[in-house]
Amino acid sequence: MKLGIVKEGNAFIFSLSHPQHNRLEEEQTMLSMTSIVEFIFSIALFVNAILFIPQIIHLIRHKTAAGLSLLTFLGFLLIQLAIVLHGLIVRDYLLTFGYLLSMLTCGTVVFLIVFYKKGE
Repeated sequence: MKLGIVKEGNAFIFSLSHPQHNRLEEEQTMLSMTSIVEFIFSIALFVNAILFIPQIIHLIRHKTAAGLSLLTFLGFLLIQLAIVLHGLIVRDYLLTFGYLLSMLTCGTVVFLIVFYKKGE
C-alpha cells in the first residue's frame, strides 16, 4: 500500500493506492498496445505479399522479363524462406503465414522471369 495526498478541487485528500492496481493497469495498457502492434504487423505482412502482384500482372501482360533482375527476386525469395523457417522455429505462425504468402507471390514473379527469359 502506498499513502499519498491528492488534490481534488480545493481540498486535499489522503489516497491509498495498492501497487498491484498500478501494475495491473500497466499490464492492461501494454496488452492493448501489443494487440495494436500485432494488428498493424498482420496488415503489413499482407501488404508485403500484395506488393508483388503488380509485377506479376506486368509480366503476364507484356510477356517479357526485360529489365527485371532474376537475382534480386531470388534474393527476396531466399530471405522470405529464412524468415518462414525462423517463424516456424519460434512458433510465430502469423509471421510464418505472412511470409508464406509473400513467397507465393514472389515465387510467381521468379517463375515468370525464368519463363519469359527463356523465350527471349
